Amino acid sequence: MSSHDAVQQRPAGAERFQSIVERFLDVVLVVDAHDGRIHYVNAAARTALGHEPRDLVGAPFSGLFPPETVSMLLERLRAHDAVLADQSFRRADDTVTRMDLTAAMAPWGDRQAFVVTLRSTEERRRAEAEQASLVARLQEALARVKLLSGLLPICCHCKRIRDAQGSWTDVEDYLRRHSEADFTHGICSECLGAHHPGCE
Repeated sequence: MSSHDAVQQRPAGAERFQSIVERFLDVVLVVDAHDGRIHYVNAAARTALGHEPRDLVGAPFSGLFPPETVSMLLERLRAHDAVLADQSFRRADDTVTRMDLTAAMAPWGDRQAFVVTLRSTEERRRAEAEQASLVARLQEALARVKLLSGLLPICCHCKRIRDAQGSWTDVEDYLRRHSEADFTHGICSECLGAHHPGCE
């Protein structure tokens, strides 16, 4: 029996498996662990990779990779029960796209196979960029914020504050240097009456 014939044989349960994954937005492939040929691929391959699924069945999985990455990835697949990788793939028009690949070993009839899923990295990269931007904005905001904490020694008469060097400083000057606060001046009603009688 040729490898291609083996690929065409459908093990028990294959129809149920296919009915579940056929509607997935991620590409799902079943790849023979021995010869690397594709047993099954769902319809998402048409949108994500530009290939008709029926054209990929029986074809070598390695045909989807740029040549320089083939051996490394296949070695990783055979050496581990499960693999997660950011991988380049060749589309039907020979352009290259980046996709997140997950693969796990599973039985396929009387053979061992890898169940492989492929998802575009675009959404993940966009989320990572948004997260990095948010972290940068938070770090910038934290760098601008200066918090006053602890006990401040203040004169009970003139209300000046003693700084770390022992100098006495006006409250306004101290707060300007140690926070983002600034001042605008007005006059409260009690002081208005006390210092400017008749102006209330």
